[in-house]
Amino acid sequence: MDWGFTDVLDYNGNTYRAACFAMICHHCGQRYIEFFPNAKQENLFIGMIHTFQYIGMPRVVLSPPE
Repeated sequence: MDWGFTDVLDYNGNTYRAACFAMICHHCGQRYIEFFPNAKQENLFIGMIHTFQYIGMPRVVLSPPE
């Protein structure tokens, strides 16, 4: 599980930064990706909940060290 960032071009030609949440199951390799306006902790939890609904609930969640 980690964040990535990308620039997005909207319909009006304005560019803004979007956060990309990605989570991969280390057991089966299934992936889940979702875009958010920022990488706040609340969006991390939302992304994790959506991942668990899509992939299923794991016994352990690994995250990168800070």
